[in-house]
Amino acid sequence: MDVNLEAEFKQLLNCDNKDIANLGERAKEIKTMYENKEISNAEFKELVNDLKLSEHIADAADDMAVKSASVKVLDILSKMASAI
Repeated sequence: MDVNLEAEFKQLLNCDNKDIANLGERAKEIKTMYENKEISNAEFKELVNDLKLSEHIADAADDMAVKSASVKVLDILSKMASAI
């Protein structure tokens, strides 16, 4: 996994805000399932799109670094999904 993306995941997972931590956990699970070929390309795209709909959760974060990390993670996953 990309070192920068791993750092972004870590920041989300360690967030005090449970919604943000859950968003990070779900994003990481989706990426891992895709990399392990546990889900199809279409399923990956759908799950990423669903996760993007949850992006409003990032607005709940008070910390700008956490907001930035959530946006970066979702952006990277979206780019992966659109490249399929």
